[in-house]
Amino acid sequence: MESVLTATQSTATTSHEKIRTFIGPSVSYEEMRENIETLRRSCSSHHTTQLILRLKEIVPDYNPSSHLLRRAFGEKSLREESKAQAIMAAR
Repeated sequence: MESVLTATQSTATTSHEKIRTFIGPSVSYEEMRENIETLRRSCSSHHTTQLILRLKEIVPDYNPSSHLLRRAFGEKSLREESKAQAIMAAR
């Protein structure tokens, strides 16, 4: 069994020995829908940095890998560099 609970969450027993009920703060349907829509837009627009930051806001215990962070911030740097080069070329 894998545990994905944070320090503020726990489970309670049920009548079945292998089934437990989640106990902890919950998210409203509307808030979850908004979060999913924000993540969808970030994915659709290929904004890896924005996606990672939003995931971290939604899931505070989320810690992206070093590989993903390098990729995300590398992409941002490359985009900024490309924009700067385009501006300089237009002058």
